[in-house]
Amino acid sequence: MDSPDPGGIVLFLLLLVIDAIVYGFGSALHSLRREDPDDEGDDRDNRSEKRKIMIRKILEDQSDYTDTVQLITTGINFVYGAVYARGLAAAIEADLSHGGAGATMSPGLATPLSYILSWLILLIVIETLGAQIPKRLGAAHPEKWADRCGWIFHVFLKIFLPLVRVISTMARGILYVFGVRGSTLNGDVTEEEIRSIVNEGHEQGVIEQTEAEMITNIFEFSDKEAGDIMTNRSDIISIESSTTLGDAVHEMLDQHNSRFPVYTDNIDTITGVVHMRDAVKYREDHPEDANRPIGEIREVLRQAIYVPETKSIDDLFRQMQKAKAQLVIVIDEYGQTSGIVAMEDILEEIVGNIMDEYDVDENHITATGNKNEYIVDGRTPLEDLTKKFGIRFEDDRFETLNGFLMSLMDRVPESDCHFETQYDGFRIRVLSVEDRQVERVLFTRLN
Repeated sequence: MDSPDPGGIVLFLLLLVIDAIVYGFGSALHSLRREDPDDEGDDRDNRSEKRKIMIRKILEDQSDYTDTVQLITTGINFVYGAVYARGLAAAIEADLSHGGAGATMSPGLATPLSYILSWLILLIVIETLGAQIPKRLGAAHPEKWADRCGWIFHVFLKIFLPLVRVISTMARGILYVFGVRGSTLNGDVTEEEIRSIVNEGHEQGVIEQTEAEMITNIFEFSDKEAGDIMTNRSDIISIESSTTLGDAVHEMLDQHNSRFPVYTDNIDTITGVVHMRDAVKYREDHPEDANRPIGEIREVLRQAIYVPETKSIDDLFRQMQKAKAQLVIVIDEYGQTSGIVAMEDILEEIVGNIMDEYDVDENHITATGNKNEYIVDGRTPLEDLTKKFGIRFEDDRFETLNGFLMSLMDRVPESDCHFETQYDGFRIRVLSVEDRQVERVLFTRLN
């Protein structure tokens, strides 16, 4: 193999450094953009102020920044392929064809093998030194990378911006000929593109797992309805309107909730909502009313707000904000109570489960200790079973394991029910039933 050209080595290293600057600075920029560049309260020194000014200048036109990065990386990759990949392949082919590797290889085999080897070598070196390492360093030390590489990238923008504008104009012209114009040409970002950016940022370590989940939950927020997040009617903790004020306060103090629906005769006739603080304060101020039915005390009974199961939680959130309501009653198409939705339920759809000091962390799926065996709560959402076990439920009429099993049994389960079946690689056996609902189920993975 001929001795390498020193000039070629210098150019290769220079291109590698430019690659590292582009990827490292981009990763640092993603990290710094999580902070507010316009927040003057965080200016602890002159350097941080200069850094914020520099970032604002670079991001004045997001499309210019993106197009410049793409132009630089595309140009560098072209040089890698046109010069170094071909040169390295030729050197490897010469060694393989003339016995440099210890054995002579026919040209028909040496040529394709040399291109594959040269491509692999360059891919590993460039991706490792020019992309992966700089991106991780930029995410780990964003301030240092922004301070040291920001001005260099600013120079890149000045140098390549005219060419970027020319290429962008040509692209717009071609798209215009084919009828693509308006908002599409302005580069409107779609939901799929944002999801892709979030996933890439999470893989690079720029976006934390919890942040990625919250962003994903926001996109799914408007797709969910009140019926999807409500507390089912069978789990509602409510108070009968004839209950005395004193007894009602005792009942409320025994629970972990702060607001309770008040009903007459049955849960389908909810007459209002009582806040525990209002009831306790009223009892202290009016001890003579301790034996008075709580349904008659209008001072503590707040008007109930009813919403249909099909109301989107996006609209429901705004309605509850406007009404300053923390609890609403969800009704079905027949006007019967389906469940309740609290403001906390809506917020949990974005930020995840919110636990307070009284909440018990219920694990619906627990391992028994025996291999491939799990005890599953009957109220477990089928979605959780799909995530945990990969089970695919073809029937989308049911949301919980209890509903799914009742459809298989084709009857209401009794206390002595020992139903057993096999489904999608699991043996499923009902262990206990309470109040005509499946309470505990044994899942055994079949080999």
